[in-house]
Amino acid sequence: MIGRNFVFAAAGLVVAAGIFSFYRASRPALDPQESPAMEREPEIIRVQGDQPRNPNAAPEFTLTDLTGRQVSLSSYRGKKVVIMEFWATWCKPCRMTMPMIEKFWKKHQARGVELLSVNQQESRELVKRFVEASSIESRVLLDLDAGVATAFGVYGLPTLFVIDKQGVLRYKQVGFRPDVEERLERIVAPLL
Repeated sequence: MIGRNFVFAAAGLVVAAGIFSFYRASRPALDPQESPAMEREPEIIRVQGDQPRNPNAAPEFTLTDLTGRQVSLSSYRGKKVVIMEFWATWCKPCRMTMPMIEKFWKKHQARGVELLSVNQQESRELVKRFVEASSIESRVLLDLDAGVATAFGVYGLPTLFVIDKQGVLRYKQVGFRPDVEERLERIVAPLL
């Protein structure tokens, strides 16, 4: 009798584990119901020496902007410090962060700072309406299949990266932080 109950219990655990695994695998990569981890400290990426192939090099990509033009990250190499923000229209923390990052960018664009706002998996029409209503002036790129987000290891929105003029990742922040402008001042100023 005990053997039979043990077999049923073990079978139940296997079924439960299978259901859990199926659920985790079938969820979209960026679930609008999940809020990004706002309590985590942002990660400052350190670069060690001049290596021929830097492990912190930003992944190369080409995306289309809202006007239909192709934009490649490599076109900024050697010229500008790039701030990339990954966001979506449904993301409330993104809507709180975007104006602060735009303000920082406007203040520093003449000094060689570029802002690329990378929308995640939303239609051009929806994003265009949102951008017009929000008065966003930065270049908005469409990551329709989340391929660029995957390449950058984005796991929550908003996610912010700072990439230096050599194409090296220098800073990563996940979630909303009310002091994002001050953090960007400290990170970006030495890179200009």
